[in-house]
Parts: sequence; structure tokens; C-alpha cells
Amino acid sequence: MVIWLNAFSRRILAESFKISIVRVIASSFITRLQIQAGLSSERASEITNYLWVVLAIIWLIGAITAKRTERGQSSGSRVTHLIPEVLAFFLLFARDPERHWPHWLHRGFIPEQSAALTWTGLALTAIGIAFAIWARLWIGSNWSGRITIKQDHQLIQNGPYAIVRHPIYSGVLLGFLGTALIHGELGGLLGLAFAIFGWSLKLHQEEAFMVQQFGSVYMDYKQRVKALVPLWSKRPRVDEC
Repeated sequence: MVIWLNAFSRRILAESFKISIVRVIASSFITRLQIQAGLSSERASEITNYLWVVLAIIWLIGAITAKRTERGQSSGSRVTHLIPEVLAFFLLFARDPERHWPHWLHRGFIPEQSAALTWTGLALTAIGIAFAIWARLWIGSNWSGRITIKQDHQLIQNGPYAIVRHPIYSGVLLGFLGTALIHGELGGLLGLAFAIFGWSLKLHQEEAFMVQQFGSVYMDYKQRVKALVPLWSKRPRVDEC
């Protein structure tokens, strides 16, 4: 009984810590928005850069705490989705027309960048990154940057994983969309297209691993919860993990 209570207490503390991190990030971001009454696209772009850096730092820290890998994808299969993913980030953030070609990538796809569109892009970026961070913290040590099966791997179906099966990808893609709107350049739209393509490839490869590992349990999960966009999903059971 004492052992069970100790384990339960550790679980509560861990979940509280996750929620606290998300709240601190959200509070900091809202404070910055309140300060920035007249928000320009350049300032919004600077804020989104900070948000992406926060995401990268959390990813690097999380990689240290991941479980040991039992088996993983081949290098060849990883390259197929890694190339479009790298291209996506390059196209989204390489914005100096004097240093990066072709120049048409830096042409605007929006006739006039309005304040409303800038705020919309910033909100989408913040929501997407916050959702990805929530999912990353929720999955804990089961996470891996590449497709793997971990030792004592758990199939997480609650929290953000009750909303979509791949909430990290959903959040990052939403962040891509928001940042592309702020930049207003064709390169950002092309980067978003490459991101969708790359993570779609990775998604299908990852789900093949999940089906092999969890069988009918994962197939039932696929029937109840959408992959990336939570539309028309049946109400999931949130007591499973």
C-alpha cells in the first residue's frame, strides 16, 4: 500500500510539473503580447523565433531522459522523411534574399500584411508550439526523435493523444502555418508543404511500428482518434495509456 501511494504521489508531482512548465511558457508569451500593442511583422517574427528556440531546448533536454531503444527504423527509411523536414525548416527560416536563392522564394504571397493577419499568425504559432510541448512532456520517456520502439514502451492514448494520434506533428505543423503567415513569403508556404509531406511519410512509417508492437490495441486507437486533425473523431477512452 505504501509503495502504491509513493508511486501515485510521484505521478501527481510529475504531471503537476508538466502543467507548470506549459503555464509558465504561456504566461510569459501573453505578457510579451500585452507589451507589444502595435505589433509589426518583424517584431512578430522575432517573437516566433524565441518560441521555436524554446521548443528546440525542450527537445534537447527531453532526449536525455528518453528510454533505451529496443529497435528502430533503418537509416534509409529515416532519410526519406528527414530530407523534406530539413528543407521545410530551411525554407521557413532562411529569409535573407541576399544570401539565399532563388529570389522568388522571398516574394510575398499576401498583397498587404495586415495587423490582424500578423496577430493570427502569431497566435497559431504560439498555440501550435504549446500543443507540441504539451504532447512532448506528456509522452515522457517514450519519445524519440526517430522512429523507435523503446524498452517497456507504452501506448499513450490520453491527454493530447486523446485529441490526435500525433499531437507533436500537429502542433509543429500549426506552428509552421502561423510562422509562414507572419513571414508572408512563398518560401514559407513551400516550407509548410515540405513539412506536411515529410511528417506524413514519418507518420505512416511510425504507425507501422505501432501496429507491429501493439496490434489490435493500436488499430482500435486508429479507429477512434484522427492522426493530425481532430475532426469527426469518436469520443476516445481517456483512461488508457
